[in-house]
Amino acid sequence: MLAERLTWKQVEEYLRRRNDVIIPVGSTEEHGYHLPLSTDTMIAIELARAVGERLGILVMPPIPYGVCRHTAPYPGTTGVGFDSLRNFVGDILDDLRRKGFKVFYLITGHAGSAHKVALREAGRSLLTKGAEVYVIDPYEVEISDLLEGGKAPPFPGHADEVETSLMLHLRRELVDEGKIVDELPKLERFRLTEARPTVSGVFGRPMLASREKGEKIFNRMVDEIVKIIRSREQSP
Repeated sequence: MLAERLTWKQVEEYLRRRNDVIIPVGSTEEHGYHLPLSTDTMIAIELARAVGERLGILVMPPIPYGVCRHTAPYPGTTGVGFDSLRNFVGDILDDLRRKGFKVFYLITGHAGSAHKVALREAGRSLLTKGAEVYVIDPYEVEISDLLEGGKAPPFPGHADEVETSLMLHLRRELVDEGKIVDELPKLERFRLTEARPTVSGVFGRPMLASREKGEKIFNRMVDEIVKIIRSREQSP
């Protein structure tokens, strides 16, 4: 159930039955030579839709910008500040709360650490107002058994085997498969820098990606998010 396709009267009817809502959060940032700037947002939207359909939960329109620090030097990446994201998301949550929503599930397709902290702080601001907020990072779902390389690299992947596989499954027409390259960051450990971590913008091994793998990863993520929400619904 997508809010963007409903009238206000339909949302009012929904609120007579339940008070939970899903908000997909993405980013606008480079994803190598082969994936679009909207990759994180598209993945978040599709996860939110699938979970919403399984559980009958309303899905709000996506938030397409986030805190993007590692990818900031690349043209196309368009990020917002930590405080801006926290305040913006906090305002959205609080306005929805005033309309009658009480339980919020933020599904983020962007896994940057500062980005997720900003979302958590936005949610925390509602806890004293009787709301429940869950910030769900699908990349925390265990999927190593589905990856060809087995263990993930010792840093967050980006435009890598996982994201490329997901996009091959969800939006194959937007993946430029002829431009896929593998590349790992070579910057010194612990060093703060404004330099681009890689030439291509890829952090990982997207050449291992496949549509079949993406379908399995997507289904695993959806199943786990559904379990999380159902366990919350069943708790006393």
